[in-house]
Amino acid sequence: MALLRIPRATLMPVLLLIFAVWAMSTSVILIKLSELSAEDLSFWRLLLAALLLAPLALRAASRHRGVFHAVTLRHCLIPGVLLGIHLITWVMGARMTPAANATLMVNVSPLVMPLLLFALARERVTPRECLATGIALCGLVILAVADYRGGEDHWIGDLICFGSMLLLAVYLALGRGNAQRFPDPWLYTVPVYAVGAVACLLWLLAGGNLPAWPRGHEWWIVTGMTVLPTMLGHGLVLLVLRRLRGQLVAVVNMGQFFFAGTMAFLLFHEVPSKAFWGTSLFVLAGGALIVARGPRRDPSGDPPVQTGADDRKSLTAAEPAPTTPPDPPACTKSRT
Repeated sequence: MALLRIPRATLMPVLLLIFAVWAMSTSVILIKLSELSAEDLSFWRLLLAALLLAPLALRAASRHRGVFHAVTLRHCLIPGVLLGIHLITWVMGARMTPAANATLMVNVSPLVMPLLLFALARERVTPRECLATGIALCGLVILAVADYRGGEDHWIGDLICFGSMLLLAVYLALGRGNAQRFPDPWLYTVPVYAVGAVACLLWLLAGGNLPAWPRGHEWWIVTGMTVLPTMLGHGLVLLVLRRLRGQLVAVVNMGQFFFAGTMAFLLFHEVPSKAFWGTSLFVLAGGALIVARGPRRDPSGDPPVQTGADDRKSLTAAEPAPTTPPDPPACTKSRT
């Protein structure tokens, strides 16, 4: 049980991350319900999210005028463009291939995250994270062998989902690298959403189209996409990246397919296969291992840094022992 004990300082960010993964998993459900184009759906969800969160960003900017300026905004440009293109391609791919294929493609991002984290954030993946990633990916192999449908009708959608996964992985790695550059998370999140909305708008204009105005029930779907997967999903992921390691976030994010499959069963009566539950156990085991208590080794090769109660022990051991006054000299003449 001690192996699976989560450090107290990590517990709340991990719980927020799990909630964010559930929020992002609602995306595929809402996509199936919407008839808007991929570009329109992505544009409106990012634009509304940026507008709704703008007051938080303005308040944070007023408190950090000395450190927040136009130069720091350049760190939001590339992540915002990547997010916009990722959302467009994700909607396209999810509609062109079965949900199991699309989820499988998006969930292999931990395979490329170690290289991206080191290249973009100078963050090395620990052996514990490698083991947890391998366990979780074993579950996805089970799902691939049992449920993957690689036919001529789906290969284009699979390829689009794979490209969308690469965009998401780079987006997360950049978010990890930029997390410490901004004194407040809203100063990064809101500009990224705004840049993403502009990228979607330019995509529409390049195709000779203007954003389509949602009508009827589409407004409810757009609102759901804005609040759940965008504001609560991606927003909380950017928030916890300030406290959690990038590979941990990528592995826990693999649990999206579990939430999506469960909701599809409850809403659309899609019965999950036996491989679905086997994969869920592997992903759960990998996620539990990567968030469990354990020594964190410094990338420089120094001895492991302990967490929690071990910190107090190490601090106590490091303190010098209190000095006691020397004993008075013994009398030369003994008392009889």
